[in-house]
Parts: sequence; structure tokens; C-alpha cells
Amino acid sequence: MNKTKQDTMQLVKKYSAVVLLALFVIINSLFTQNFFRLGNLNNIITQICPTILCGMGMTLVISTGGIDISVGSMMALSGVLTAQMMSGAGLLPSILVSVLVSVLIGCFTGFMVGRLRLQAMVITLGLQLGLRGAAQVLCGGRDIYFNKLGKVGEQLGQWGTYKIGGAVPIQIVPIVLSVVAVWVLVEKTVLGRQIQAVGDSLRSRACLKNHSRDLHSPLSGESIPNLINIARYAS
Repeated sequence: MNKTKQDTMQLVKKYSAVVLLALFVIINSLFTQNFFRLGNLNNIITQICPTILCGMGMTLVISTGGIDISVGSMMALSGVLTAQMMSGAGLLPSILVSVLVSVLIGCFTGFMVGRLRLQAMVITLGLQLGLRGAAQVLCGGRDIYFNKLGKVGEQLGQWGTYKIGGAVPIQIVPIVLSVVAVWVLVEKTVLGRQIQAVGDSLRSRACLKNHSRDLHSPLSGESIPNLINIARYAS
């Protein structure tokens, strides 16, 4: 009986997120008119894409006992960098530079937290203020409208509103890719197994020489979610 009860509890823990998601869908379908209409589902996919991409990276951060509250500021900085470079360098180089800057900042955060043993909350709080200030300085404290940046801005806007087959938003592609990538990393790689086995235990991490906390911030990059966001709103 005890074994059966334990198996049941393990099953509940494993699929609790899926059960909650199904519950929310059922409640919304009962109280929200036309919830399952194609237009509403497309709107949901478009809106939650940046949140899911950030959440996939943040899952790894929280799994190692860390936190990163500089996500919003990093998104703002990557957006401003993209806007400042688009007219001269083109769309693709601008995106690559903003992604590279985000990864480098994430490496710095991971070094401070993983190697120097500083509190993640303190480091990311400082980065939140610093990156927000840098973004404000770069854009001069004004909104940047990508649809006013010429042809390259229009290309970004068209990419953000493109629909596969004229029905499914393009945002579904990065959502699926990010979920699959994190699942493969966690379930099929040594690093992922170490993250699950060690978690936030510093003593276990020292015994296994696990460097998962060093990598947590680079893996939680925020530039791509922001690019999807600005492509949708064109600002």
C-alpha cells in the first residue's frame, strides 16, 4: 500500500504542470467566449512566445538554486542595440551582435555567481539597474519605432507578423524549438543530469565538480525573446 501511494505521489509530481495546464484550459474554455477560436489561439501563441523562451532559460537557472531578475533590462538593451545597428549593419548582423552581447553578460553573471560565490539576487539586481541605464542612454530615453527605420525595419515587422500557411503564427517555431532544446539538454546530456542531480546543493556541486551554476546565466539569454517581441510591436 505504501509503495502504491509513493508511486501515485511521484506520478502526481511528475505530471502536475500538465494537469494544471489542462485545468486552466478547461476553466478558460468555460468562462471565456470563443476561447478555442483560431484567432484567439493565434493571439495566445503570439503573446506567450517571449514568456516561454525566457521561462525555458529561467527553468535552468532556478533548478540550480539561482535567480536572474535582470531579464527585462537585458531584453531592453538587446532591443536598443538591434535598433541602433539595423540601419547600418543590416538585420542579421544586428541580431547576432545583440545575442552575443547577451551571452557575454550572462557569462559574466555566471562567473560572479558560480565562481566567486556571490548572491545571484544581488548581482542580477545590480545588472538590472545598470543594463536599464545603458539602454536608456543608447536610445536617448525615447521610443524607437522599427517601422520608421526603412526597409530593414519593415522586414523585421513582417517577420514578426508572418503566419505559416496563412494561419499559424511564426512564433510557434521558437516555442517548439526552445522546449525541445531544453528537454534534450536536461534529459539527454551530462550537464542536464548534473543539474537535476545536484540542484541547489553547493556541497554536492563541489563533490561532483559540477559547473552547471557557472552556465546558468548564459543559458538564460533574453535577446531572442526580445527580438520576437519587438518584431511583433515594431518598437
